[in-house]
Amino acid sequence: MAKKVLLGVSGCIAAYKACEIVRGLQKAGCEVQVVMTENATEFVGPHTFSALCGSAALVDGFADPSDAIPHIRLAEECDLFLVAPCTANVAAKIAAGGAGDTPTPSAPAGPPERPAAPPEVLAKKYAEAGAAAAVDDDLARLKKEMGME
Repeated sequence: MAKKVLLGVSGCIAAYKACEIVRGLQKAGCEVQVVMTENATEFVGPHTFSALCGSAALVDGFADPSDAIPHIRLAEECDLFLVAPCTANVAAKIAAGGAGDTPTPSAPAGPPERPAAPPEVLAKKYAEAGAAAAVDDDLARLKKEMGME
């Protein structure tokens, strides 16, 4: 059975590389579903991911009234939740347990008997002074919570 990967795409210039990640995962035999931030759509359109994956990319978690909690359902169904690229903003939201826009609500989702796959966060670092230290702190917190230390 194909592994199910939930790919979170956040908004930065590296978003185009997520298309390459989709193709690489598919070549490895994975089934990929994309969730993306509104800002990510400024760099790569959701239709591109829909065409690559064969399923609609989720941008607005409340767009389909027949699926009340898609971010929970998708998190429960995946074997791996990968966020790439991951902006410092999204990494901070995930590290703090925030559930703002898509894809951050999917990160902590999952029932107690089978927690959702831990996010493997590939974060973009900012060169501005001070921002890199904050990103490092958020990534350290995520690694600790995921038992990756």
